[in-house]
Amino acid sequence: MWAIQESVVKKALKHPKADESLRIEFKAKMEKYKSEGNSMVYIDESEFSHESTPH
Repeated sequence: MWAIQESVVKKALKHPKADESLRIEFKAKMEKYKSEGNSMVYIDESEFSHESTPH
């Protein structure tokens, strides 16, 4: 019979270099843009080739 071992790895809920004041400022800007009727566009760069970007 196989025994299942439980992981004891703890995950942090915040990044260690996160700056709370910058996050609050960013969220305020986002809300301002949204309240003005602007749309937010999110870009995922994970599929971009590094060779296609200029150096």
